[in-house]
Amino acid sequence: MKKVTIDLYVDNVFNANYIPYEYQQLRSAKYGGNFITAQAGAPTFVGASMAAKF
Repeated sequence: MKKVTIDLYVDNVFNANYIPYEYQQLRSAKYGGNFITAQAGAPTFVGASMAAKF
């Protein structure tokens, strides 16, 4: 093997609550009224990857 690369990564280390995406739709009651769509942030995640060149 010529080269080996190992990567470790952590997302949201402190498990904070956050909203990365929020969308507000304003419509008349005739078409369903107003609503807000939001996506909660991901919980703590730990991962790793490895690559090797021959």
